[in-house]
Amino acid sequence: MMRITSLSALCLLISSFICNSVYAFKVQETCCRDINRPIISVQENYYAGPIIDTHVHFKESYGIKSNYLIGTNPLPQAVILMTTPVITKNLKLNKTIKKLHKDTKRIFGLCPTYMTIFNRSAEYYKKEAYSKKLNEIENNLAQEWCVGIGEIALRHQIKADWHPRIEIHYSNQAFQDILKILNKHNSVLELHNEPILNNESHEKMAFADIEKIGKNYPNIKLVLSHTAMTNPKNLQKLLDISPNVYTNFKITDTKRWVSFGLEPISKRADIYKDWLIFFEKNSKKIMLGSDIKFSRNLEPKKYSRIFGKRLRPLLGKLSKVSAENIGYKNAVEVYNLNTQIFD
Repeated sequence: MMRITSLSALCLLISSFICNSVYAFKVQETCCRDINRPIISVQENYYAGPIIDTHVHFKESYGIKSNYLIGTNPLPQAVILMTTPVITKNLKLNKTIKKLHKDTKRIFGLCPTYMTIFNRSAEYYKKEAYSKKLNEIENNLAQEWCVGIGEIALRHQIKADWHPRIEIHYSNQAFQDILKILNKHNSVLELHNEPILNNESHEKMAFADIEKIGKNYPNIKLVLSHTAMTNPKNLQKLLDISPNVYTNFKITDTKRWVSFGLEPISKRADIYKDWLIFFEKNSKKIMLGSDIKFSRNLEPKKYSRIFGKRLRPLLGKLSKVSAENIGYKNAVEVYNLNTQIFD
């Protein structure tokens, strides 16, 4: 019996297996990522222009306030709030986002999809209740505060003890129903779709699913969460699938997350050189999405520091045009935001 003695060997074995799959997407680099490549410090430069944070989470119980999220430099000028993939339902989220939007016109939201319709739709909802929920989602998309749907996870690995492992097939009926609604309204889908689940390669299927969405639902603006959690070579091919495929990125120094090698950063939150080159080349396809989760252990001052010490210095490494595209211009276009938020 063959013994696999290292993660690298496991990756080669997986890569050999998935090469025979029927999916069209050709993976450029599979499974394992080299974390020992050149990095560039983000501590020297500073971008002082507008910012839109397109990926912010919060717990309803925290009592979030608008001045925690938006304001003058270094805070963003606008944010987009959403549920996390691990939340099954949050009946108060819509009400909270509506109020924050009404008060500020700078805080928007992605309509929650009540993840139970993906995980347990057949047993959890009666047919009438399921249809009502889909109608609610579609009606939300017509509202100014709701700028898309998400964050939806087809695949989500365990990065913390309380995280579930999510695996949902592309053909899932609830997912297909959501795609049809989004395609009808030319709206945005924020998709969390991890190609590596706890050191197991799902790259062929994960990337093929993205390809299917881009080709079968061409009106959807597909935003891949967290640089699609892959390397620049694969992400380049994903962005090239369609003019309507985009991505966002985050910086975090959380050791457990960084250890998975899923972000374009070092453990000190300095950017890898190959990602910096990628950002310049694809500056019209990338947005900033901090993935911040406002809860009792995240104070507003910490959110401000993340922008002042990490994200604005990183954008400062880019050309002015690229920094502005990634900082806010792409978000305005993709989410169809009112430019008066910068007045």
